[in-house]
Amino acid sequence: MPVIRKRPVGPTTVSPLTTKKSRGTVEAYHYQPLRHRKKVVRLNTLVPNDETLSNPRYVNVEEHFDTPRRSVKIHDCRVVIGADMYLVTGYWYRHGGINRSVKTATGLTWRGELVVVKAGRFLPYLKRVSRPHQADLAAAKFILKHKLCSDTRKRFPTMIAP
Repeated sequence: MPVIRKRPVGPTTVSPLTTKKSRGTVEAYHYQPLRHRKKVVRLNTLVPNDETLSNPRYVNVEEHFDTPRRSVKIHDCRVVIGADMYLVTGYWYRHGGINRSVKTATGLTWRGELVVVKAGRFLPYLKRVSRPHQADLAAAKFILKHKLCSDTRKRFPTMIAP
């Protein structure tokens, strides 16, 4: 099972976005506040020199976020939809505007940004994204769990399973 996004241990190499077939990049769905639809983006990764399942590459989601403040807490969570697993990363900013792409895809209100990456069974993250409807379901589960945890003042989980 893939681990939650964490910085790798030891020396790392930054994978540049040089070509579309670059091995160090991961595709993801980015739900931006001012767009009406989610966008497929390529994310840089920090690749450790001794990459293993316990020391996986770090997907650098923060470079695509337009966070209004540095104090905004970014949440990472694995979400299981059927046989697939997704890593959903996002932040909530209560003074921000409603995210249009999340509203269009899920019908829910979210004030912040979300990135959905497809997780693999034997690899931490898959290079390509697929099944956009299931990515929308993963985003919806993430949002509903975030609202439930903030209303009940519970800690946000690292895994949401059916």
